[in-house]
Amino acid sequence: MSKEVILRPYIQGEEEEIVRLLQIVFDNWPHFDLHCSPLDHWRWKYEDNPSKMKVISVAEIDRKIVGCSHGFTLRLKMGEKSLLAQQGTDLAVHEDFRGMGIFGKLIDVKRKHERESKINIIYTLSNNPIVYRNDLKKNRPQFPSPVRHLIKIRDVDQHLKMVNSQNKSMKKYGYKSLEALNQFKNL
Repeated sequence: MSKEVILRPYIQGEEEEIVRLLQIVFDNWPHFDLHCSPLDHWRWKYEDNPSKMKVISVAEIDRKIVGCSHGFTLRLKMGEKSLLAQQGTDLAVHEDFRGMGIFGKLIDVKRKHERESKINIIYTLSNNPIVYRNDLKKNRPQFPSPVRHLIKIRDVDQHLKMVNSQNKSMKKYGYKSLEALNQFKNL
């Protein structure tokens, strides 16, 4: 086994291998009650999107896809401007190949594509502590700084466990209060 990591754009026909990787990494991705197969969901999400731009990169070792990075683009109207935005989604590295820098390399490939495509806004919703640590390592702005990346916290306890901060119990109370307020508001 060579362990040489090849980073490249996704090639049509690799969908099944990518979906298998996502299902392994995310424990039966996509975590929705679907009326279609996960493969059909993936095709709808990434091939049938309104912008028709594909932002999918893969990491390959010995002709096997061991990592993938997805995103889709859309236009956002902000004031008088229409900006090209990208939502980062479904970034995964197989657990047997973690610790090799594949995650960071996939992010670098994605950032290069964003610059070339003149994408103005990037947003990601993640409860993945690896994504959070990577953002800190890359000095991406954190609250209360101007926001370039938003993170949706699905598991408050796990998030607080992974974040090194003061007053965890007070923050947990705040998160839970906001969650309850949003649930009440959405009724």
